Amino acid sequence: MIKIYLDKNVLSHIISSQRGAAETNGVTVDDLKALLKAVAEDKITFLLSFMHLQEAAYALRASSPDVAKSELQLIRDLTDTKQVINFPRDLLINDVISYAKGEDTQSPFIPNTLDLEQLFSTTGDIEERRRLLDETDNDNANFLAVTTDAKDNDKAYALQEFDGKKPSFEEFYKKKVEERIVATVKRVEEETKSEGLLDACKEKGIGGMIDIKSIALAEGASLSYQYARVFNELSEKQKKRVGDASDLRHALLASAADILITHDKDFAFWIERIPHNGLEVLDHVHKLVERL
Repeated sequence: MIKIYLDKNVLSHIISSQRGAAETNGVTVDDLKALLKAVAEDKITFLLSFMHLQEAAYALRASSPDVAKSELQLIRDLTDTKQVINFPRDLLINDVISYAKGEDTQSPFIPNTLDLEQLFSTTGDIEERRRLLDETDNDNANFLAVTTDAKDNDKAYALQEFDGKKPSFEEFYKKKVEERIVATVKRVEEETKSEGLLDACKEKGIGGMIDIKSIALAEGASLSYQYARVFNELSEKQKKRVGDASDLRHALLASAADILITHDKDFAFWIERIPHNGLEVLDHVHKLVERL
């Protein structure tokens, strides 16, 4: 069975086409019918993450409670709600520790213990849930502000590393990726108080960690995004991208899948060019429907 990870914009376009019984961003009601049929026939499965639930919960800001109900129903109809992909931080911690011990990587999935009805309810602690959404908006805005402010400095530093010449992405990635992995292992060592973790990974070879899918996508997405920002690869209409912090987390979570589908052309481009990522990237859900 093929495991699919949908970017939130795909879910939004599917539900919009369903609600209006009309095409939305190229997505039709017939596309949804084809996807549901493939799920029922066990040809494909759509993975669920905490990020999907968090972003779908933005429907709680809508004036009508029917919007939140529609989001919940689509998640139930389309995704496997019995399990969720582990938290991004925990995915990396588990895989780094497994590598250091010479063990196979752990399953990226954990049981879903969330009460989805309560999560999408427009009663109860809804104000607290709305407050958490505001915090997420602030985090994303702060991330964008920091990366924007650092752009010129990052570019100057990158050019300095490459004798004043703009490197290709492949050159940039090759020079930086092991440095990024070392930083991640150090962070895991500190957070888990696992003394000697970095030494154990170095003994087995930092370069070998690039073949671990979660690490390849986490570090690769970060480098690809940084390169795109520093060297002006963003499409003009996408210069202000308030969801970029979330996109980087989606990239890591997609390591649990065989295929990532996004309707964000820039995001698709960043992920597709990452070496060793083990993930097929489709820039429209209709490309999957055509295969079914």
